[in-house]
Amino acid sequence: MRVAVVLILLLGFPQDPAERVRALVEKLGSDEIAAREQAAAELVKLGPAAIPAIRAQLAKTDGERKARLEAVVKKIERDDKVAKLLAPGPTVTLKAKDRPAAEVIAEIQKQTGIPIDGHDIPAGTLLSLDAKEMSPAAAIDDLCARHGRLMYRWSPSRVRIRPARYRKLPAFDAGPYRFIADGILWRAFSGEGGGDPDFSLKGVLIGPPGRLPHAVRLEIAATEDDKGNIIGATGPRESSNYGDLEWSGANPSAIRLSRIVWRPTRSPPDMEAAKLKNLRGSVRLTLVLDGKRIATVRNLDRRESATEGRTTLTVHGCRRQGQTLTVPYVVSEEEVESEEGAKPWAPTWIALHDAEGHRLEGSEEVISRLGLSSAGGITDQVEGILTFTLPDQFVPATLDLMQVTDVEEVRLPFDLGEVPLR
Repeated sequence: MRVAVVLILLLGFPQDPAERVRALVEKLGSDEIAAREQAAAELVKLGPAAIPAIRAQLAKTDGERKARLEAVVKKIERDDKVAKLLAPGPTVTLKAKDRPAAEVIAEIQKQTGIPIDGHDIPAGTLLSLDAKEMSPAAAIDDLCARHGRLMYRWSPSRVRIRPARYRKLPAFDAGPYRFIADGILWRAFSGEGGGDPDFSLKGVLIGPPGRLPHAVRLEIAATEDDKGNIIGATGPRESSNYGDLEWSGANPSAIRLSRIVWRPTRSPPDMEAAKLKNLRGSVRLTLVLDGKRIATVRNLDRRESATEGRTTLTVHGCRRQGQTLTVPYVVSEEEVESEEGAKPWAPTWIALHDAEGHRLEGSEEVISRLGLSSAGGITDQVEGILTFTLPDQFVPATLDLMQVTDVEEVRLPFDLGEVPLR
């Protein structure tokens, strides 16, 4: 009987992680492709916790097996980055019945860390909410809907609640992100000199505080108005991106919560049209996983430029106050048309590095964006101000214009159905 108990204990005891990794690494050298692929998949499933043991095996491995193991490490690290970017954001759990507005708003702010401006709400207003692990955007919408005479508006660094008739806005979710279709921008001119009609969809993307995608692209599918006119789809190669990191006039030190996105179509509806039959499309989110330096400025105390290819980064000195570093900059990029058309769009951003290569991300306020025509094409020029909060022991060495080398694309589809135009 004693022997049986010992056997049961041994069989139920979990395998040592390092031994599990060693056994799978051995299978990476198998002559059978299926066995190698299964071993690699099992190693990836072990996740970031297994990386120390995997690196220990890397030091003892060579040849094709080492190359496969290095690919496993890259896969684990990449999957971990994506998982963190797509992890759930803060939620609201609150049961309130006719409580003072200030108390309800304060509790939502406490749970989410999202600034809520309710200064315009009349004194004595009572609010109700029954939320369990609800996203902040959904909770605020529900709060206003229950009241009926309050409406919200998201800005890059806060959400404002004010007296107004509540409107139910179409909302679409993907992971921790929500796209709210805010409205149609349609100008149908008539008479001489009135200009061409203009049509676009406008919305707002909301994400976890400080975790907005690097770039947002609104794509609209072809549709038809009630006059039989085809509204052209936005093209996949078009580089217009009205949801980039820029948000002029906002507090550059604030955490970003949302971003306005809008996109014009290739052709507008008929000026006499009353509705669109089916307006649908998607919001494409570009999550940056890694990048490379394409232009480096080494002296931040004076005006200096760095050029790589057709891209130039210019810094106009810097200002430091305590742990805050402010850097005015200009980025110029010359775009040259070729027989294949414009070059593929690639996101860029600016980062600060110390001498050891540690990277520090800042916040950005764009002052102006210009498209300057030249004999060879068009030069895009962006002027702005970067603000960095320097950690202790971080000594800035270079300011670098980074270009994305690895991204994860998240597609958030929407379908607005029939849309009235009048």
